[in-house]
Amino acid sequence: DRASRTLDERAVPLMGVTAAFIFAAQMVNFPVAGGTSGHMVGGVLAAILLGPWVGTLVMTSVAGGIIAGFVLKSTRNRLAAVTGIAIVGGLVSAALLQYALGIVDGSYLEAAGVLALLIGAVSATMAGLVALFGRAGAIIGVLTMIFVGNPLSAAASAWEMLPQPWGTIGQLLPPGAGVSATRSVAFFDGAASAQPLTVLAIWLLAGLALLVVGGFRHEQPGDQASEGARQVPASV
Repeated sequence: DRASRTLDERAVPLMGVTAAFIFAAQMVNFPVAGGTSGHMVGGVLAAILLGPWVGTLVMTSVAGGIIAGFVLKSTRNRLAAVTGIAIVGGLVSAALLQYALGIVDGSYLEAAGVLALLIGAVSATMAGLVALFGRAGAIIGVLTMIFVGNPLSAAASAWEMLPQPWGTIGQLLPPGAGVSATRSVAFFDGAASAQPLTVLAIWLLAGLALLVVGGFRHEQPGDQASEGARQVPASV
């Protein structure tokens, strides 16, 4: 597609950090007229920094993992990209939310750690789905994280106020668990953070497992073919 033709591996870090900040900033809601609330979308920011086609891809995936899954071909590079996106994205997002916007209180390192875990869980899952299933995996990831996870994340209210069982389901997905964990470390000294952190850790490990299995599945035939070609003696 057009985005993949205009990308190279050097663009992945900027795309990952942009997606990470947008993902974190989307959790911050502000009041608007009529008793409702709104939140940052980030499409213009992504388009300015990355161009319209890549910006659209970033906003569709929100996390950099899906991009790493499509752009990078080896499992090692994908793992490195997911790790870098999570660490850098967590540090940058926490700094912007705490120092630039003044929205998050508490320990900067704790907030950065939670956001890095959230970003890592999402990006690893999406990269793993892409590695295993290709475009179908990207669709599954977007539907799960964006169209199901975000509305059920209870970013604008407490998850207990959502209709059940949807509130509980939302807490089992990375966006909802990330919101709860971020609130806990930012405003409540980490109280009740064990469950959401555990959920994020499970998603991260599951995503990494998908990434490794998907990479092994798709790389193995090519490796065998290359090995076979090296063993065929050259004709004289």
